[in-house]
Amino acid sequence: MKKPYVISEELGLAGQINRENIDVFRESLDDNLRNMGKMAVWVNEYTIRTGMEELAEQTSLPVLNLDDRYLRNSDEYIGLSRAVVRRGNKYVSSGYASRVGYSSIDDQIAKITQQYAGKELVLADDVVFSGQMIEDLSNMLEKRNIKVRGVIAGIAIGEGVDRVSRLGVDIEAVESFSDVEDELCERDFTLIRGSGRRSAIEPGCVDGANVLYFDPRWGDPVSWMSLPEGQERSFWLQNLRRNQRLLPPERPASTIGPFVGVSQSGSVGGAINELLDEAENGRK
Repeated sequence: MKKPYVISEELGLAGQINRENIDVFRESLDDNLRNMGKMAVWVNEYTIRTGMEELAEQTSLPVLNLDDRYLRNSDEYIGLSRAVVRRGNKYVSSGYASRVGYSSIDDQIAKITQQYAGKELVLADDVVFSGQMIEDLSNMLEKRNIKVRGVIAGIAIGEGVDRVSRLGVDIEAVESFSDVEDELCERDFTLIRGSGRRSAIEPGCVDGANVLYFDPRWGDPVSWMSLPEGQERSFWLQNLRRNQRLLPPERPASTIGPFVGVSQSGSVGGAINELLDEAENGRK
């Protein structure tokens, strides 16, 4: 039996998109994935939001939120992203970096320590997959005399639940899957700000661009989103066309990204057309 390829919906919560084209975007992406042999399972964004809010209301402890999209009201936020660094003409995984719009990780941790040292709290995140980020953050906080007592997740995958549980931390999730082929946030199929993995130019840098998951020029769609080998460029082309319909073409390109290899000058429509021209003509 195939493992589910889980996608957490998010476009309904996003701004500055052609909302009338969300369903078209999803239907096209779903067809694309199924034609590649994926058993796509979609989790509704409002189910995630409502469920996470209900779980957060049930705890008396402060909530430190790694997600600023679904859970809207939290005591404190921390912006962490899986980081990548350039090695030759590709970007490879390399620890963590701060998310777009957040200060450096060190500054964020210092602020949290100042407020919560000697206290207990609950972590919240939209997805707990491997559980590695939760474990690393828990250990980071433990060294600063902050104890993580629980985890709230929108979606939790079996291996992540096991890892968190081994820490002696309770985890509750809105939706759970024992095993999956992969789990992707819907945003990571788009050119919306926050998509992709953060480029860590140097330790503590907060100005790096993101590398798109589905960009075969700089990213690694096979390992980052479990695409079949040999279909990366075809998917890149089809996904650019989906984004062409989803994003208002007249928007300034500077309002998305910044993304590695994507123009920040001119309009969004112009930037996507440049990428399509490269993809259709086989140029990098």
